[in-house]
Amino acid sequence: MKIQKLATISLAIVTLLAACGSYGVSPTATPTAAAAPSSAGTDWMMHGFPNVIATQDFTPGTAATITAGPYTVSVPADAFTAPVTINLLSGDPSSFSSDAPSGEVPVLAFAFNVRDANGNLIVKFSKPVTLTAKDAQIYADSQYFNVAPSGSFTENPTGLRVSAGQLSHPIAGTPVGWVITTPASEVSMSSGG
Repeated sequence: MKIQKLATISLAIVTLLAACGSYGVSPTATPTAAAAPSSAGTDWMMHGFPNVIATQDFTPGTAATITAGPYTVSVPADAFTAPVTINLLSGDPSSFSSDAPSGEVPVLAFAFNVRDANGNLIVKFSKPVTLTAKDAQIYADSQYFNVAPSGSFTENPTGLRVSAGQLSHPIAGTPVGWVITTPASEVSMSSGG
């Protein structure tokens, strides 16, 4: 009798979950395309970028600027099609030293966590935001790397503008974190070594 009752309850729960779709959402509901949550989203706070240095609630149709430490992020009015919260994250650059290319010294490390109103991580933006980093350790030959959750580095090949003291780059999503490096020879010269 108890087994039959448990089987009936289990079947009812499974049927209810199937009818509701994943996470209790109707199977016919479609998230907004530009702010669609992704199961591939990475919480960068768990992967080397533990510090929230700025938070901005974004409303579509209104451009925003986020400024914290050496970073300024320009968010165009059409970057997202639904309200989101943007967290600018930083990490200790020295924690990335072992994964940095030979002869390069990490000087800045940052990432974004962008979440929709339901707390889902957003991976792709409708329009890129522009990040500008200003720091005395950024030189014309500094490099900009994508950092995977594993910590591996890949040189970022797109849209980079670097000059002495400043780096600027369009960012269209959050599939990676980023580290800015400077040749070790530049760092040792600037520190008097």
